[in-house]
Amino acid sequence: MLKNYLRNLGLIVVLGIILNGCTQLIIDEYEAIALTSLTWRVEYYIGDNDKRSRWEEFSSASLENINGERPVDAFGEADDQGLWWPRIPTKPTINEIEARQKTGESHNRPEMLREVSYSIAYNQGGRLANIPTHYPVYRQAVKAIQSGQSLKLILRVDDQFIEKAEPI
Repeated sequence: MLKNYLRNLGLIVVLGIILNGCTQLIIDEYEAIALTSLTWRVEYYIGDNDKRSRWEEFSSASLENINGERPVDAFGEADDQGLWWPRIPTKPTINEIEARQKTGESHNRPEMLREVSYSIAYNQGGRLANIPTHYPVYRQAVKAIQSGQSLKLILRVDDQFIEKAEPI
């Protein structure tokens, strides 16, 4: 019983250290950034063994979304998450695909890879900090900046990722 008590107490202490170790910042001037990217890629493989496959990337296009506003080079309308995308890059030709094919390999059809990376940029001690985050924090920041609110950020213990944002 004492052993379980000590183990639980240790867990509570560790959890307390982790929670108290998170950095909290209040920022007034910031940008919510979502970088959308489209990349053509092709999977190459030997025989039917998918475990020995490899991917080659071909043409790519990216677009920086800032504060949820429509970027100048945006193509079409915003998606269901309010993100704008670049024009679709040129699809690789069969000649380009075969040029990267190694002896004994086959290839699948080209497929479009859609990726998004999120970050919050702000001034920290006279230098620009651009810290990665995830979609919920990005959306919270977009809403806050559009209503002129400051943000309270909660960073991971290593200060390399924003876990949470609260408008204040």
